[in-house]
Amino acid sequence: GDLKEVLGVAEGMSMKERLALKLMYHRFLPSSDLTAYICSLPKEVDTPLLWTEAKLKASFEQWSDVSVRVKSAKQFLLQEFNKFMPMLFLEFPLLFDASVHTFDVWLWAMQTVKARNWAVDRKREPVVSTAMVPFIDMINHEMGIKGAARTNLDGTRFTIMAWKNYSKGDEVFASYGDDCNLYYRLAYGFEIPGNDHPCVRVNDTKSWRDKADALEWHWATTGIGSNSVLPGRGAITASSFGGKRD
Repeated sequence: GDLKEVLGVAEGMSMKERLALKLMYHRFLPSSDLTAYICSLPKEVDTPLLWTEAKLKASFEQWSDVSVRVKSAKQFLLQEFNKFMPMLFLEFPLLFDASVHTFDVWLWAMQTVKARNWAVDRKREPVVSTAMVPFIDMINHEMGIKGAARTNLDGTRFTIMAWKNYSKGDEVFASYGDDCNLYYRLAYGFEIPGNDHPCVRVNDTKSWRDKADALEWHWATTGIGSNSVLPGRGAITASSFGGKRD
């Protein structure tokens, strides 16, 4: 209820930014109904946004432009923070405090949303939305499986469709998509040992326009979300995949 007016004032925020703002708010709200969920979230998402340049170069020697992408992503996130948060500090001083809801907290919230949100199908606008789904977002990834997630049309029920029969006590897996370790690290904060799935370098605008997988890869490497902007070009919105974390 408290955030409804806030979100009305913060016009222009993307869906992911709105989720990040809610995480920031509830993280420091003692009486929050989401306290248990917030406590279950990692205190830090180990993506390259938090790494030193030396670690970036050592980890991704074959990708010389990764450090540039990471700097660009952090700059964009700082730009978005400065666009909205000072206004909220001024308009809603009882809800948001500049000494508490800092850029580091915003960075945590945005990375958490980036790594854990799910696409949600709805019968009203927006037709495809995005949501944080407690418990469901704890399911780990496994490559090569066909497990999928589905929502009902009004967006109130979330179902994971198993790709095989499970026995009691088995760990259940979902698919985040079969991608390379660079993508996994930048988007979700992990790598898979022995993963030989190739990454594709994207250098020209023709590839950006024609290859959906290339757009998705760029989206992951920015660490930003559907507001990603390529140098010299307009905003690019990646395709929404039913049940796949984006």
